[in-house]
Amino acid sequence: MKELVIDVSHCDPDIDIAEWKRCRGIFGVIVKCGGYEDIGEGYPEQFQLRLFERHYNATVSNGLHVGVYYYSVATDVETARQNADHCASIIAGHYLDLPVYLDIEDRGQLSIGKRRLTDVILAFIHRMNEHGYKCGTYTYRSMLHENMYADELEPYPLWIAEYSDECHTSVDHNMWQFGGMNLDGDVTWDDLPNYVDANWLYYDYSQEGQNGGNGMRRIYLNDEAAEIHYFMVTDDRFGYNQQPSRWGESGGETVRFVSSSGREYWIAAGDYDCSSSTITAWRLAIEGTPYEGSLDGATYTGDMREVFVNSGLFWAELSAASRGDLYLAEGKHVAMCQDGGSDGVFGWDCLSEFNRNENHSASWGESGDQDGYESVFRGYYDDGWNTVLHYNGNGDYDVNVEPDVVIPTQPASEPYNDLGLHYRAHVQNAGWLPAVHDGQIAGTEGFSARLEAIKITPPEGVVLDVHFHIQGYGWLAYDNVLKGECSGTDSSENDPIMGTTGESRRAEAVKIHVIQWPDYLAGKHIHLQAHCQGIGWMDVVGEGEVCGTTGQSRRLEAIRMWIE
Repeated sequence: MKELVIDVSHCDPDIDIAEWKRCRGIFGVIVKCGGYEDIGEGYPEQFQLRLFERHYNATVSNGLHVGVYYYSVATDVETARQNADHCASIIAGHYLDLPVYLDIEDRGQLSIGKRRLTDVILAFIHRMNEHGYKCGTYTYRSMLHENMYADELEPYPLWIAEYSDECHTSVDHNMWQFGGMNLDGDVTWDDLPNYVDANWLYYDYSQEGQNGGNGMRRIYLNDEAAEIHYFMVTDDRFGYNQQPSRWGESGGETVRFVSSSGREYWIAAGDYDCSSSTITAWRLAIEGTPYEGSLDGATYTGDMREVFVNSGLFWAELSAASRGDLYLAEGKHVAMCQDGGSDGVFGWDCLSEFNRNENHSASWGESGDQDGYESVFRGYYDDGWNTVLHYNGNGDYDVNVEPDVVIPTQPASEPYNDLGLHYRAHVQNAGWLPAVHDGQIAGTEGFSARLEAIKITPPEGVVLDVHFHIQGYGWLAYDNVLKGECSGTDSSENDPIMGTTGESRRAEAVKIHVIQWPDYLAGKHIHLQAHCQGIGWMDVVGEGEVCGTTGQSRRLEAIRMWIE
């Protein structure tokens, strides 16, 4: 296999995992879960942990494969074991189907010698194995060859970084970080801050089952509330008013929002003010928990402190906020902390708030955000806050994330004609889909599911030679395909299964030559169109032309074919 995987860290706080899945068809994400390193006061460990949860939740909720990496500066075996225990404590309860990687690249480790550094790495790996995780190493190619005994690391998952057109090593490795990539697929080795690190994964660890954990992950309600409020302040369907309505429009539109954890919320569109918007975000966040309804008594900034504290979810103190906490000037204004001030500095925070309507007043404006400033995301400022309502974490809960297999479905489509060209697709996680004909869609769209095999039943008297390009095999030839007796899912000499089933191999392209046309179809031609990973529907091609791609490791996801 060869699948595209990205890795993310605190350097990518706002990455949209769903967009990467849609645009680039990524197979999975390796998420930084933490580590001991000097990254400056702006990125305390608590900040890293919150980003880990955000990135992890977004990866899992989008149905992608997930692994983690941990940065270590350890130079002795005992510290490495302590680092492994720390890593295991962070990821405990998280479903992983890709490995845990120890990130070794610190300059301080270059001078301790090959033997010692290799022992440090092995100590981490073995301790993680004891915790129940498949574990390996991430490092640069040069460091692997010059500062480690590579042969001792080969038995474990090995992820090599070399920003180049190819990885210049004979060491057996399972993943290669080849550079940075943007959403358009452009690769660079010089301007990485504007790109996400991109990798080729060569081994499907996900086939081996869960990598440690217990199939559970934690939902943090402060992140849920912050995401809801951020969505409201950045969507023009939500604006500011105190009159005639400040709780959304009665009987108006209800907007669906899905958080990075996968939770679904329905929010009344329309107008809010500073207090009703933050109260609404938190009421929605606690729905379905034992605390549901505990904030119903809050109505404005003057009673929020009492109701929020009495709910058992908050404590009040004028101190630096964390994400989802509320800066409160009682009787005047309230704003939600989005960035988090766990460094103890108010000025590091960012706020989301509803503050005035398009008339720069409190009431009787048009519904929704008319000028982009009725609800805003902005840097911290002092509005006379006399307390902060701090979320205490009591409502956080675990959910089972052992993924249900999403069964891809074939979209409905209309045939171009009725000349009798029938075909069907075998698709990842779905098996054989219903037969279609004459230009209808065979396969799936939007599920990131590989098309693995096809069967073609041409009209009576038509004979085809078909070439199918399969991952790991290249072009496979199927000659003299004609209307046979096995139009279902079996195979016969002239009615074969083209491609593979049960091998988890993607189909990448198809070519069809018509060897014989019957008289009643004289003058007709065959046409094909492919839906490919990261591209979508490609241009229509004709007889003998490549339908799909080769040399790009892109899966076919759907295909159309017809005669006219």
